[in-house]
Amino acid sequence: MPPKVRFTREQIVTAALEIARTEGLVGITIRKIAAALGCSIAPIYVNFSHIDEVRRAVANRAIDTGRRILAEADTGSSLQDIGVASVRLAREYPAIFRDLVLSPNDYVAAQNETLDPELVAHMKGDPDLVGLREDQLQTLLLKMRVFHVGLATAVVNGILPRNTEDDEIIRLMNQTAGDLVTAAHLRAANRNSNDKDGGSE
Repeated sequence: MPPKVRFTREQIVTAALEIARTEGLVGITIRKIAAALGCSIAPIYVNFSHIDEVRRAVANRAIDTGRRILAEADTGSSLQDIGVASVRLAREYPAIFRDLVLSPNDYVAAQNETLDPELVAHMKGDPDLVGLREDQLQTLLLKMRVFHVGLATAVVNGILPRNTEDDEIIRLMNQTAGDLVTAAHLRAANRNSNDKDGGSE
C-alpha cells in the first residue's frame, strides 16, 4: 500500500489562494483544492474541518500580503504607502479584493470594528502628520481608506482610462492625501485656538 500523501495547512492555503486569484473566495471548493494538489479530499479535511475555514485562511493571507506590501513601500509618506499597498493588492488579487471589499462578508468584519492600529502607528512616523492626535489620525485614515478603496476598485474594474499609469495614480493619491492633511492641520489649529479662547474667558 503506498504511503498516504500529507499536506500542510500552508500548502493547502497556497493552493486555495491560486484558485481564489481568478475565481474569488467563493470559487474555492474542497474538490478544486484536491485537484490542484493532485490528491483526494481526505488530506484537506485532516487540516480543515470546513471549506469556510479555508476561505478565511485565504482571506487572512491576502490581508497579510497587504501588510507586507505596506511595510515594503516606505516612501516617506504613510498615506502614500497605504494607498500604494491598496492598489497593488487589488491588482495582484482582483477577485479576492472584490470579495473582501465589494461584497458583504465576515472575513474582514472584525478588522472594520477598529481601524488597524498598525496603520495608525505607521502614520505616527510621518513628519507631515506631527501634531495630530491619535483620534485625528484615525479620522484621517478613515477618509483615506474610503478614497483608496474607491481608487483600487476603479483600478480592478477598469474604470480608469486605459492609459492611466501607476505614476498618475500615485500622484492622485498624493494630491488627495495632501488636501486631507492640510485640512486636518487647519481643523486641529482651529480647535486649539478655540480651546485657548474658551479657557481665557
